[in-house]
Amino acid sequence: MWGKRPSSPGVHLRTTWSTIRVLIWTGAALFPLLSTATLFAQPATASATQPDGDPRLGLAAFYDAVRAGDEAKAFACWYDDVQSDDRRTEVEELVRHLVKEMIASARFEDALRQKFPADYDKARREGHMTPEAPLLTSCRYAVYRRLAICSWGQDEDDGFPLVLDNSGIFEKRPAVWKLSMQQWHETNQSSVGDSMLLSGLGARAKDLTTKDVLAGKFKNADEIELGFLQHMHELEEADEKASSAATKPVN
Repeated sequence: MWGKRPSSPGVHLRTTWSTIRVLIWTGAALFPLLSTATLFAQPATASATQPDGDPRLGLAAFYDAVRAGDEAKAFACWYDDVQSDDRRTEVEELVRHLVKEMIASARFEDALRQKFPADYDKARREGHMTPEAPLLTSCRYAVYRRLAICSWGQDEDDGFPLVLDNSGIFEKRPAVWKLSMQQWHETNQSSVGDSMLLSGLGARAKDLTTKDVLAGKFKNADEIELGFLQHMHELEEADEKASSAATKPVN
């Protein structure tokens, strides 16, 4: 049940997590800055490696907020650099739903840690959990001017694009590295993925499954998977009924 991002449901523990993480739609493919930028891998500090600080600190701050369940703080770690005005509202909404998915995922992982510690530890060692601060602050990164890529694993989704927010320069506020809405959406957008993310089904189903895990309703990973899929099915049916009722003509 452990995985990265959208993938097909399966029957093993690793695949079940893939089913759940599919709806998180987290990482971002590494865009081709690596060919023109320098790679760094030393531990992150507030000022050492780059004139405007280390981009990994911005990434770690985001994941700290995700693990803490602080949606507002996590969203504040993103920079709205969307180029097109007519797409800005859509991308912002996608990012808000992405944050919800990731927080729901972190809560689910914590429930697994409590109730299925052996499976949790195995998945954590294999890199299939929400990355923790020590990994993020020592991960590889590349910087090209105001753009950066941070990558903490071998999978193409083990990374995020960042941009240096220097909008407060005239107020003498320090520049801050934040996750880039523009670059994230450019490398992840798809009609199916966007629709699924905006539906919120994944976050809601994960939260319901988390409650079931904590309540001791499951004996193994297969049961967790079936429970998650059942919640997905029921939520989807409920949404369809609500949508149908809302659009039904009034006689």
